Amino acid sequence: MKVRCKLIEAGIPTINGHVYSEEILKEMVDGAQEKIESKALMGRLGYGNPSKIDLKDVSHLITKLELKNGCLSADVEVLETPRGNLLKLMLEKDDDLTLHPLFMTNNSFDGTVIEDVKLISADICHMKEALGDAQ
Repeated sequence: MKVRCKLIEAGIPTINGHVYSEEILKEMVDGAQEKIESKALMGRLGYGNPSKIDLKDVSHLITKLELKNGCLSADVEVLETPRGNLLKLMLEKDDDLTLHPLFMTNNSFDGTVIEDVKLISADICHMKEALGDAQ
């Protein structure tokens, strides 16, 4: 099963309040290509430790990133794993799911504008879970 998901829009604050420029998003796409080509850009169903992705928790691969008109989208291939099978069921039920990107940066930031960002994963979670205390 394959789905396309919106990740981020340039210039629009994320749930965490961070704003990414279109230039930074383009750099992120370019920087992720090697991981995509080697099928190493994986994601989990739900949240977990952002610094460690256990293979037992992997539910999908990011197979393509596309930046178009300031919107960064990802093509997601759902895997034949226990968590992937659960994700398929959730997608078939049309649960309110969102793709939550996980980033790594070497720069400190002021809380609004992020620079030098690398995409390390994109987890799928319920919108309610993604919003957390922001609801």
